This record gives sequence, structure tokens and C-alpha cells, in this order.
Amino acid sequence: MRSTFRGFKRQLAIGAAVGAIGGFATPSLAQDADKSSKISSGNEEILVTARKVTERLQESPVAVTAIGADRLERIGATDLSDLSGRAPNVTINTIGNFGSSISVFIRGIGNGDPDSTVDPSVGIYVDGVYLPRTANSSLDLFDVEQVEILRGPQGVLFGRNTTGGAINYRTKRPTGQFDMRGSITLGDFGQRDIRFAAETPLIDDVLAVKVAAFSQHLDGYYLNTFTGIPGRRNATSAGMSNTFTFRPSLRFTPTDNFD
Repeated sequence: MRSTFRGFKRQLAIGAAVGAIGGFATPSLAQDADKSSKISSGNEEILVTARKVTERLQESPVAVTAIGADRLERIGATDLSDLSGRAPNVTINTIGNFGSSISVFIRGIGNGDPDSTVDPSVGIYVDGVYLPRTANSSLDLFDVEQVEILRGPQGVLFGRNTTGGAINYRTKRPTGQFDMRGSITLGDFGQRDIRFAAETPLIDDVLAVKVAAFSQHLDGYYLNTFTGIPGRRNATSAGMSNTFTFRPSLRFTPTDNFD
């Protein structure tokens, strides 16, 4: 299981940014034109979208824990399973050898079955789009603006399959500024993680584009003595990971009240 592996792996975080002109992007949600959820620490204001509107965390009647990009980087979180225990009564674990699937339990309510015929009890939403199955639910936390963990039934605002709660996952929007950022992580068992994001304005203050890419490779945690191939049994993969994700986004703001 990936959570166990992290406990003893000797990770070499090269953190080699593809720093270029804009350098590393500092998570600064306050500069976002649409004043979308700003997650910060200390005495600064915390805004959430748990009720489909942007409001101060103190004024929201929902039991929600908001985790922003700056905090995600400080704790070294790479995917949703790293948020286990970061909110009260919340556990998130990888399901057995299914490295891309996670089981989420909030207040003891959840589902640990990766079967596609079983609906989850905690809904996961990516930019408002619902993920209906646990398969491929272990989302990478690179280039993420915020993650909101909502505890308790959320059926009124988020629909079915939210008996235990919901996870609201929001990616970073294009800011209209030119910037590039990235990192490379190497570790045991052939781990190679490459993350890269770049954005640029197409029309100043009107149209901006952004692309984010993530590549992950892992040989697996054991050697198959029958085939001699790490993490592989016959012709099927077992215990290994080889993923590539590409996420483009376009932001159009022709007027102050349209986004």
C-alpha cells in the first residue's frame, strides 16, 4: 500500500523546478480575479465554497475543513490519501493493491470496496464534477487551489452518495500572468514523479490558458520470482503504477461580472 511505503522509503526530492522566467509560483489565492476560495493561515480570512457560494468559513453552517495550496505544500501532500487525519473524524486510505483508488470514511461512514457496482458514501467532486466510483479516485494534489472536506450528510447541495460527507477538490485557475513551475521526485522501487504547469495570457485581462501535466511511475513493492519482473505477474500489472495526466484550462473574462 502506498501509505505504508511512504513510511520507510528514502525519497529523494530533487524539487528541481522548471523555474524559468516566472520562477516557482507562490500560492496566492488573494490575487484571483473571481475572489474564489482563499485558504490561508493565521488571522487572515478563510473563504470556502461548501454551499455553492463563496463565503467566510466562520459564517458557514457546514462542518468543513479547508486545506489550501500553501498548507498542502508544507505537509508534503501528493494525493488525497495524504489528507487522512487532517480533518476531524476523517480517514483516507489506498484500497489494497489498487493504488489509484481510495476509501474515504467520515465519522465512520464510508466505503472500502473498489467494485464499480458499489456506490461510495462520501462523494468526491473535481471542480464541481462528481466522481461516481472509487476507481481512479486517488487524485494528485499538484496544481490544486484548495480541498474542502465536508463532514456529515451533504445531499441537499451535492446530491446522492454523500451520506458521510463530501470532498470538494478545486484546481487552480489561470491567473492571466505568465508562469512556469514543476518538480521531479525520485524514490525507491523505481519511483519517478514529474509535475509541470505553465500558463500565459492570450489576450490581456480577457483570455488566459493554462496546462498542467503529471507523470507517475512505480515498479511495485515486490519482485515476482516467476517472471523476474518487479511488481508484475505474467502479463498483468500488480503493485506497479504508470500514469500520465494532462489538464488544460481556459479562462475567459470579457467583463468584470462574467467569468
